[in-house]
Parts: sequence; structure tokens; C-alpha cells
Amino acid sequence: SVAFSAMCRRAVTAGCLSLVVLVVLPRAIWKGLMSLSKDGASAFGEMPLDAHIADLATGGIPVGTVAIYLVATCVFLFVATKIVVAYRFVGLGAVSLRLSTLFVSMLSLVFLGLAFTFFKRFDPVAEIPGAGVASVVSMRTREILTEFAGKRILITCFMSRKGLDFLETSRLLRLLKRESESVGGARIELRFVDPSWEIGAAERLVRRGVEKDSVVFELDSHMVSLPVNHEFGERLCASAIRRISSPPQRKQVYWTIGHGEHSHDDYGTFGMSNIARDLVREGFLNSTIDLSSGQQIPADCALILVAGARDDFSRAEIGRLNDYLKEGGRLLVLLDSAKSGGVVSTLPAWGIRPQDKPIRTDTTISGTDIAVAGFSDHAISRPLKGSRIVLERPVAFVPSAVAETSSSAETARPAADGITYKAVAQVDSVAVVAAVERGAGAKLDIAIRPTRIVAIGDASFVLNGQLSARASANRDFFLNSVAYLSGSDTYASGSNDVGIFQSGLDLKGRRNLMAWTAIAVPIAAFLLMLVGVRRRFGS
Repeated sequence: SVAFSAMCRRAVTAGCLSLVVLVVLPRAIWKGLMSLSKDGASAFGEMPLDAHIADLATGGIPVGTVAIYLVATCVFLFVATKIVVAYRFVGLGAVSLRLSTLFVSMLSLVFLGLAFTFFKRFDPVAEIPGAGVASVVSMRTREILTEFAGKRILITCFMSRKGLDFLETSRLLRLLKRESESVGGARIELRFVDPSWEIGAAERLVRRGVEKDSVVFELDSHMVSLPVNHEFGERLCASAIRRISSPPQRKQVYWTIGHGEHSHDDYGTFGMSNIARDLVREGFLNSTIDLSSGQQIPADCALILVAGARDDFSRAEIGRLNDYLKEGGRLLVLLDSAKSGGVVSTLPAWGIRPQDKPIRTDTTISGTDIAVAGFSDHAISRPLKGSRIVLERPVAFVPSAVAETSSSAETARPAADGITYKAVAQVDSVAVVAAVERGAGAKLDIAIRPTRIVAIGDASFVLNGQLSARASANRDFFLNSVAYLSGSDTYASGSNDVGIFQSGLDLKGRRNLMAWTAIAVPIAAFLLMLVGVRRRFGS
């Protein structure tokens, strides 16, 4: 704009030229490139200004971009001064001076081009603390990193540095490296391979079967590759680190069928394919079981999952399920109703009694759901202190007559064959998630596998639509429940994935925040402005 003002005699002309060159022309050229590119998509990425704004939104300041703007500002100010100086050279004797001034201006533009190439090649990034990716990793990730103390793990980021996902991915990987060093865990070595520049390294990765836009984890001769997509985040990285050294589990999670349950291979809004993929990443296999067929429950069964059954189980199915539980079986139940459906009729015999009573609370997000943050000291919920789960019209639970209750089911010693009841999650002292264990006392003296049951009062707890609609700890809570039932570790905590912001506010809190930011703050600024005007001009 300054350069145009030096070149033009009229301010209006300079302003119009500035708008055309800085706004209209670049956008028109970019739209033209996109229309000429294959399938309407530009091979050069997003519009530069749009990409820079997106970079800032992820919590990182692209130092190269800022430096380019600063250098460009200085160069064009320099060109503007040379143009003003050139107007002073008049007559034939000043031709050489005007040419030398023009040559110096052209050299400054060449310098600007070289600076642009340099900063785009290296593109350093300054991080904004507390923005974008979380500043600390979850307890689960820390535990996994400490398991590999002293071992060298090579993490290769096979992505173009021009992509918008590269900034978030590189920040997450650097965070893992920093946290691992702080806890004395694995010696993580980061390597960034840009297929546009490191052609040899990219070719070697492709020969090993690695696809572009992926992150590769290597330990000794083992390798795990993760695609960088909307699901990529800390949780998947931690699971990949565990998988490269631990032998895969052959335990199966058996989903019951035949009673209107949600399906683990349904990719729709009301399916559970999303959480089923998470189970696979944790080393489990998903299978279905029809208890009405009379088939024996396989020995590789880690647990049986009843995901929102709407129809009652038959007596034969209940008998077969009870026989499995008596031998130390594990059961996870997601309930739709307290009156009927699924295994409601058999839960009281194992210490849990669903109640048909409405739960009213002001802690809500959308007005129909309930945000639950009241966790007890249990293996499932202990790592989730400070997080919250979101339930839709949950079913309440109370202990049945056969159950023994205590203030701490983890430390109290029940009867050898007793059933211990524990309210895992509560809303105003009403349990919405309950866990029971039979034989917890006997396992202290003899090697016996205790029976474990976890009941969650919401069948839509981990539906695809629920997980994608809100940022909550539902996914971690479910995985902790599976790990507790199967006897695995349960230290997943409710950390955010890349690109997800969790405010922790309920519906009332969000309304208050909107009222303050949209009404109170502008009014306060307006009143301050009136006070300033009055003091300046008086009455």
C-alpha cells in the first residue's frame, strides 16, 4: 500500500490498486488454479492466508510466516522510498541514477523471493502454551512410556511440511518426546521425512509399505504405522508404542446379538464401530455370540458385552450366562431401561438392581443429557478425576440384597464368596455406573478368578454419534471398564485429542459465558468510551 501511494498521484487510485493486488488478484489466481487442478483441488494446498490463520488456531505461531511478512514489509518500504527518490532525478543526466535505483529495487525483490524460499523450507514454529494440543499427556501415556525406560523408539513423521496437519502432528510428537524424557521413559528419536525434499528416505519408507501422511513407530525390528487423519491423537500413539513391543492379545470381546443390541460393525450414527476400532487398537478382537444357539462360551472370551439389548434374554440364555459368570466370567452391560430388556432380570442376583427413577440435575450440556463428574475411588474411574462423562437419561442403580457395600471396594476385605458392590459414577449421590465383584476376598488367599460385572445406565454411552458430537471422557471410561473386566491395566485418563477443545462448562455455564462475552463486555467497553469522550470534551 505504501509503495502504491508512492507510485500514484491520487490516494483513491493507490487504495484501489492495493485492494486489487493484495485481495482480489491473489484470490482470483488461487480460484483459477483450483479450477484447473484435478478434481477441482489445488495441488498447492490452501490459500496461503487461510493456511496461516489455521496455523495460529492450532496453537502454534509459524515463525517463518511472520518473518516473511516482516521482510516483505521492509522490502516494500524500501521500494517506496526508492520510487520517491527516483522522482527527484530529472533530465537526461539522471538516467543512470534512475536505472541504478530501479536495479536496487529489483534486487530487493529478488532478496524477498530468496527469503520466502528459505523460511518456507525450514518453517520454524513457536508454540503457544495451553493452546491446540494439550500441554501434558495423560497418565495412561506416561505409564506406557515408563514401561520402555531406556529403550530407543524411532518415530518417523512421513508428511509434507506444507500440510495443515503437519503442525499439530509435529507438536504432539515433540510433546511425547518431552514427556518421556521428564519421566525417564523411552528414548524417543524423532525423524521428519518430507516426500518433496527427502526423496531417498521417502522411497525407503514406501518400499517398507508405509503410506504418505502417516507416523511410523519402530522398536528393534517391530514397526507400527498410523495414518494421520481425524482420529489421530495421543491415545493412538500410546497404543502404537505398546503394540510394537507387547505380543498381541488373543482375547475376544463377545458382543451379544439377537435382542436388538447395537452392532459393533455398524458405521452409522447409532452403531458402535468407532469404539470397536478402539478395542482392536488396545489388542482385543471383536466377535459376536448368540447365546440362544446353545454354543459354549469360548475359552478366549475376555468379557461379554450386552450393548443396549431391547428384548429380554430367554431363560436358557440367562442360565448359560450365569454359568459363565459363576466360573469367573466378566460382563459389561449398557442399559436402555430399568424395567425390561437384556439381562435386567439377572442383575439383582449379582448385586446390582436397576431403578426406574428419573434423575434430575442442573449439570447438563444440551438440556437432555447429564454431565457426570462424581467419580468414586475405583480402578475404572480413579484416573479420570477432574474429567466428566455424558449420559443420555441414565438408569439409576442401587445394591441388591445379596451385595455387600463399603466405602472403598478397593481396600476393604469382603467375605470369601461375597459380592462387593461399588457405585463408580454418581449424580447427586445416585449411582449411574455400578460395578460388582464376586470372590474378591477369596482371591487374596487362593488363586481364583473373581466374577466382575460393570453396568452403565446408558445404552448410547459410546455410540458413534455420541463420541463425535461432544468432547467427554466416555471413550476412556469405556476402555477402562473393558480393561478392568479383562484384568488389563486401567490408567487411561480423559485427555483431549488433537483438535478437540474441552471447556468443562455445562449448559448453564456456557449461557453465562455467552451473556458476558456478547453483552456485558461490549456494554462495558461502550461505557468506558463515553467516559473518555466526556472527559476529553467536557460539557
